[in-house]
Amino acid sequence: MTLKLNAAMLSVDRLANLRDLDVRPQVITKTAEQPALPTGLAANNGVVEIALTVDRFGNTKDPQVVKNTTQSDEVARYCLEAVAKWKFKPGMIDDKPVNVRVTVPFTIGGQ
Repeated sequence: MTLKLNAAMLSVDRLANLRDLDVRPQVITKTAEQPALPTGLAANNGVVEIALTVDRFGNTKDPQVVKNTTQSDEVARYCLEAVAKWKFKPGMIDDKPVNVRVTVPFTIGGQ
């Protein structure tokens, strides 16, 4: 007797789509440091958006600047350094943690 089985094997490292999540990733507040900008850089008003992967363990991976209206690469670098230290409750699909790409905005100055 032979049994035929068809199954799709999904990689645990695949990225889930935000719209497919039952629960979105949430920042664990005590790790959510804002960038500590030196006095001269704090005057650069604008928004820096960082895209990053929140893995299924809640760690941040592959942060990249996707928008920087401050016109300062140094401000963007401080934002990258801050978000790299963050920890998340991972996104969930069917009560299982998944990897997902998210964008985090930082508002710099008095904008």
